[in-house]
Amino acid sequence: MKKYEIKTDRFEFRFGTGKSSVPTMSEQEIFDAYLAESANCPVVQDSFDRIQDAVRAFEEDHWDEYGDTYYEQGSTFALLVGRVAWIEENEYDEDGEFIQGGNVWTFSAEPYEREEA
Repeated sequence: MKKYEIKTDRFEFRFGTGKSSVPTMSEQEIFDAYLAESANCPVVQDSFDRIQDAVRAFEEDHWDEYGDTYYEQGSTFALLVGRVAWIEENEYDEDGEFIQGGNVWTFSAEPYEREEA
């Protein structure tokens, strides 16, 4: 059975040692960098049988405004920290076991504008 899941997660990208090492990143670049990380731990916020219902809930429950991104100075590295939300299409068998998926229908992320130190 196909499910359309609203998922959320936090991210932390490490850069050089100062604020100027963190590049400007678009919403798409933030989300792509998040997906490329291997230590993600997304949380399923809701699940739907139809994409139309998932999209409606994504907008009505303001998941489309969920993404945020900000700079934080870590003890060693400059960090870009934030949250993302998205709708992901996945397929499960009759026992609820994952078969395949990962197709992202829409997402919420906030761009980051590089700040000079």
